[in-house]
Amino acid sequence: MKKSYYLFILFIVIGGIACGYNISAISSTLPKIKTQFSAPNSIISLIAGLVFAGTAISKLSMSILNDTFGRRKTLIIAGTIFCSGTLSIIIANSINYIIIGRLLQGIGGGLLMFTISLYIIEMANDKHRGKLTALYQLSFTIGLLLANLVGMFIFDINWKISFILLFILTLIFISVIYYLPCSPRWLFRQGEHQLAYKALLIDHSEEESKTITTSWNDTNSLNFSANIFQAKYLKVLLLIILITLLNQFTGINAILQTSTTLITQAGLAKHAALLGSVGITAINVLGTIIGINIVERFPRNLLFGYCGISISLAHFIVAINFFSGYNSPIILLSGLMLFIIAFAIGPGIIIWLVFSEYLPLPVRSQGIAIAGFFNAVAGFFISSSFIQISTRYGMGWVFLTCAICSLFYGLIPIFYLPNTTGKDIEKFDELFKKS
Repeated sequence: MKKSYYLFILFIVIGGIACGYNISAISSTLPKIKTQFSAPNSIISLIAGLVFAGTAISKLSMSILNDTFGRRKTLIIAGTIFCSGTLSIIIANSINYIIIGRLLQGIGGGLLMFTISLYIIEMANDKHRGKLTALYQLSFTIGLLLANLVGMFIFDINWKISFILLFILTLIFISVIYYLPCSPRWLFRQGEHQLAYKALLIDHSEEESKTITTSWNDTNSLNFSANIFQAKYLKVLLLIILITLLNQFTGINAILQTSTTLITQAGLAKHAALLGSVGITAINVLGTIIGINIVERFPRNLLFGYCGISISLAHFIVAINFFSGYNSPIILLSGLMLFIIAFAIGPGIIIWLVFSEYLPLPVRSQGIAIAGFFNAVAGFFISSSFIQISTRYGMGWVFLTCAICSLFYGLIPIFYLPNTTGKDIEKFDELFKKS
């Protein structure tokens, strides 16, 4: 099964790069789109946030698609929708094509991001789950960096080149997932026990695969149906929703998508701002590499929490810089880089695990769909209004608000989430017994 394992790794890498590239590609192209189509700031903000509106829409059907067709077919459907949106942007001769394209990218991208995470969790060995999820996040950050590098080099040539590359990446991703099996847990629930066993062999030994399938069969743990709104799941669902909302209120996606504009407002020329955006995403990659090496060595909830508190500190630094009136680009960049590296080491990796590890299989896709919906709505609101709110109230108040939200983002995992490092995620009752 070595060949299938390497294909699985390629799936994680290409999927992460494509999703990250999509988030950041718009940052360097927004100034060009604004100029070419004479678009007002309100439309530019809308374009930045539309990908999250599309993601919110995708969550309404995510649970049905994943439970009916399985993770693999859902990923193929998502990739096709995503390609359609990217193609709309490539052929755009008016701003309407870009608006429709970003919305379709959001629908397809939303399905991709959360289903990829779900697929990794259900395919991976308990001992490797954190590292494989971290590999996905590393690939995601490489996608962010790649988009900014491409944007910088083609800034004065043709901004559509950036989306042509994204289109090619997505086609490669669809080709890779086509040759991978369905999730073993989904297959087992469909009565395909032998296929489930073969799928497990991709990241498990023969002995481990036999033990797991025997356990599933004996305990019937995967075959019962459940409602996410049952009392036993409700507290966990509310915690996940709260964490995902606070994840957006750290400003992570809004800042990544508008970093070029943000740094320009601090007094740097456009090309220097583009270079600053590249630096921020390069720091993101570095932080994720550090996270990969420590995610399985420390309790997940504590790593998440302490990094969240560090994010809060970074935002306070940036807020004070704006309130002081000095508005130093150096302090701004330093604060943003501290924010990005703290986010990358902890929450950037662990947020994907939070979505999938804290709920058992019968309600997992339901929980992810609901939490993902709130995540996308919050992302749309923040990204589409970030520039306008900062113009109206000032960057100082924006970053102070992000600092307060980030403080709670750090404290909640420390006090309310159990540690899942190396634990069997299907033993839900044991996981939350003492929590």
